[in-house]
Amino acid sequence: MRWFQILVWIAIGSLAFSSCTCQRDVPEPPKATKRVTGGFQAALGGREPRKEEVVERLARVTPILPTVPAEEETPRDDAGLPENFPADIPLFEDAETFAVQDLAQGAKNVLFYVDAEAPKVFDFYKENMGQEGWKSTQEYQQKYQSFLSFKKDKMVTNLTISKDPKTGRQVVAIMYYEEEDLPFPEF
Repeated sequence: MRWFQILVWIAIGSLAFSSCTCQRDVPEPPKATKRVTGGFQAALGGREPRKEEVVERLARVTPILPTVPAEEETPRDDAGLPENFPADIPLFEDAETFAVQDLAQGAKNVLFYVDAEAPKVFDFYKENMGQEGWKSTQEYQQKYQSFLSFKKDKMVTNLTISKDPKTGRQVVAIMYYEEEDLPFPEF
């Protein structure tokens, strides 16, 4: 009888260990879910882009050129500067005014041709506007188009530098306006 009891206890003890999964094959873990991203990453399928892909995509971006009036509308030599053109905005060497555009809210856009590479023009305005007391608020520089924005007191000036595809010359567009007080309190 004693042997019987020992066998029962061994059988009960072995049942406790029979649920051990250490000898069974473990199922594969679930595959990682695709990382959801926004912005440019969404267009790339959720993976980090390679440098070559980024450069290729940027090369396909078409620069936005300032509007150049048609030849028959463009007064060349007599365009001149508007009377209210800020005296403290320096003009690039041999800048040739070819158009003046009246914009909304009393703003003006003055277009110049310059015979220099875009980086040189960009550096000229970045340095000289600061020397005249203008504070830079934005800047963007690329091979085919650059942009600078300045503010001095209530006067705002935006400069766009780009290449005219027809003439191959650099076009500098200087848009300026005086900020007006809002008709309501800022929040």
